[in-house]
Amino acid sequence: MSSNCVAFVCNFRYLPKFVETCESLIYVGEYTGPIVLVVGDDINLTGLKKHPFIKTHSDQIIIHYCPNIVFGAETNAKINIVNTKAGKFGHKLFQYHKFHLFTPFFKQWRHVFYIDCGAKIFGPIAPILGCAKPELLLAHSDAYPTHQWKLSGQFHGMFPEINENLAKRWDLDVDYFQSTIMLFDTAIIEDDTFQNLCELTEEYPVSGTNDQGILNLYFICVKNKWSQIPLGDADTYFYDFNIRQTDKPYIITKYYVFND
Repeated sequence: MSSNCVAFVCNFRYLPKFVETCESLIYVGEYTGPIVLVVGDDINLTGLKKHPFIKTHSDQIIIHYCPNIVFGAETNAKINIVNTKAGKFGHKLFQYHKFHLFTPFFKQWRHVFYIDCGAKIFGPIAPILGCAKPELLLAHSDAYPTHQWKLSGQFHGMFPEINENLAKRWDLDVDYFQSTIMLFDTAIIEDDTFQNLCELTEEYPVSGTNDQGILNLYFICVKNKWSQIPLGDADTYFYDFNIRQTDKPYIITKYYVFND
C-alpha cells in the first residue's frame, strides 16, 4: 500500500479549474506523489489524455473514470427542487460524483487528500498530509469560527416528512464539515460505503449542498469518523474557506478573498 494520493473530482466544466489547482499543487505545493482525477460521463477520455497539462504530467496523474450516479426519478425531481431553492440553478447533480472517493479503488493508498478544483494553493502541502489520523476523516468545520451553524441547516425543509424523519433518526444539532478538502484514512472505506451514501441520498434528497450534507450525515451521524483538521502550526495556517488572518500565510484556501 502506498502512503498518499491527492484526488480531484472534475467534469468538463471544471477542467480548467482542475488544471489551475493541480498545477499549483505540483509547483507551489511541491507535491510529487500520485494524483487521481475522478471523471464522469461528460468527458471524452481519449481527448482528456491528450490534454497538454495531463500529457505533460502523465507519470503522476491517474485518470479514474466512474459512471455518473443515477438516482431514481423521484429523487432527481426532489434534488432539482432543492438545488433551485439553494440557488444552484445550473443543477449541480455532478457534485454527488464525490461519493466515488469512498470506493475500494482508493484503498491502494493509505491516505487520500481530496481538494476541490479551483482551490488556491500557496505553499507546500506536506504539513497538511502529516496530519492524517487512523480511522478518521479530517476536514474543516463549515461553521468555523463561530460554530453557530449546525448540520440541520444543511437540509432544506420543503419536504416536511423527510425532514421529520431526519430529525427523529439523527441528532443534527452538531458541528459539521466542508467537503471542499478532506484528508482521510482509507480504512474508513468499506465495501458498501459508496452504496450507503447513494441510499442515504435516495432517502434524504434534501441536502442544499448536495454531496456535503450526505457525507456529513454518513461520516458523523452514522459512522462518527469526522475530526476537525488542525488549523495550522507555528508557521502557517493549513486551510480555510477564505483568508481570515494576515499574521501567517495559508497553505490552501477555497477562495482568495480576505474575510475578517
